[in-house]
Amino acid sequence: MKGKIALGIGAVFLLIGCGTSPSLPKKGVIVNVVELSKNRPGSLQCNDKNFAMSYVYVGPDTVKGAVSKNEKWLIATYAKAALKETSYITPVTIKYEPGYDDKMYPIMTINVIKNSIFKRKTANMVEKYGIFTAQIDIKVPGSGVVCNSSEPVTVTVKYTEPIYKENFLPSDEEIEEYLVKTAIKEAVSSFVPTTRTILRPVMFSGSEVVKKSAEMLNADNCEMAKDLLENYVKTHKDANAYYNLGVSYECLAKSKDITEVKPYLKKALKYYTKAVELEPSNYYFNQARKEIKDELRVLNVVKRKSKEVKERIKSFN
Repeated sequence: MKGKIALGIGAVFLLIGCGTSPSLPKKGVIVNVVELSKNRPGSLQCNDKNFAMSYVYVGPDTVKGAVSKNEKWLIATYAKAALKETSYITPVTIKYEPGYDDKMYPIMTINVIKNSIFKRKTANMVEKYGIFTAQIDIKVPGSGVVCNSSEPVTVTVKYTEPIYKENFLPSDEEIEEYLVKTAIKEAVSSFVPTTRTILRPVMFSGSEVVKKSAEMLNADNCEMAKDLLENYVKTHKDANAYYNLGVSYECLAKSKDITEVKPYLKKALKYYTKAVELEPSNYYFNQARKEIKDELRVLNVVKRKSKEVKERIKSFN
């Protein structure tokens, strides 16, 4: 959308890390780390820590608060679209009916606290603001599972244009769609794997092959580095070579969709583990292996829970 200059979600936090890890090398490969967002202000937390969600019902009848019938319909429509866009949570259209508690899927309730869009004009500029605040909860009938956030989700946005370009500002419908979708995605972020970008260091010391692979990786030539190292480790037990080979697979994974990364991460874990076996105290080897293990654990849990819920829905139908 045009003219957007500022937005906010919930509260703003400044995080200052501390620890005894070595300083991060300046050379390396940008990779994506898959994780679940558990500590964001508006993300839902459940009383069952093992609960994962792949299906959910949301409709105009589950939108509450001081909003019109038409707004309830719009908010539910935007919420369904946002869930689809996660690629992991499917909105279902079968309305809850009492008596089927043992086979029910989660129900999302959106209690709207504030839904406001307004304009302000100065001599030369026009500003358009949007704010959406809602308490979003999820319950699974008959199971006792309840998911809610410690505080309502609040999303704000501001658009600015010169007064003569006022018609360039987004419509109220476009702004409301953005606000609701962002709020829903924030709420379900604890169920949806996301990616965090980090710098994965590469090892430059050792054999000429290791040094050459490091230069390739540093230049983002991941495929070439992988081919070079795979041939090398067939005849050499080299911790740095194993590690860089793991980095090459992790590097290749970043170009894949989150649903396609597992084979690459498994290969990366294999070679990070080989590197750790040769140098058990190496910080970078252990850190890379830990993060890959965590990523695979997240993806496995989501896949398993998705299969379980699909089987429940199938039995219901």
